[in-house]
Amino acid sequence: YRLNAGTDAANYEITTKNGTLKVTGRSEKTAVTIQASGGSYLYDGEEHTVQGLTAEQITVDGVVYTITGITCSETQTDAGTYPVKAEGELKILDADGNDVTDQFAPEIVEGSLQILPRELVLTSADAQKEYDGTALTTAELENTGITVSGDGFAQGEGFDVKAEGSQLLPGSSVNSISYEPKSGTKEENYRIRLDEG
Repeated sequence: YRLNAGTDAANYEITTKNGTLKVTGRSEKTAVTIQASGGSYLYDGEEHTVQGLTAEQITVDGVVYTITGITCSETQTDAGTYPVKAEGELKILDADGNDVTDQFAPEIVEGSLQILPRELVLTSADAQKEYDGTALTTAELENTGITVSGDGFAQGEGFDVKAEGSQLLPGSSVNSISYEPKSGTKEENYRIRLDEG
């Protein structure tokens, strides 16, 4: 304290008594959702990684808090859906760096790493001729009678494909398609549709 001008300390007996400042936690913990990152990629034979949280901070009642202590990461190559889990000990810090985790009821939600299979359409060609007593077969078709469309193959990958069919008498029949993955190619990384001529 400081005496005002014109006040003589000799006229007063002054005693100080210090009070106490106390900050208590919230009576109810605040529910917050913490989301691990995710991502979606088309299969290309390469590794893909997602990591971290969708946000490193949360705002509650206009106050910003920082999330720390946990890591989220997942790396995959083949087509599929993979969970991105959080590891470590979650801490929530206020603007001064104080650990206020016990004031919250956090829910950590897994992310998802999705690697989509490549879409392929295998089409066998159409062919026709006038009846001449010999069978019309796929051997008469150009380029083995197969075309590939859609997303195509990842670099360095492919299938051995062929069409098989034969028609002797007037009428029509299907040129059936068969395929076999080449070395280093996994069929599960492709979603295949057959369009048979």
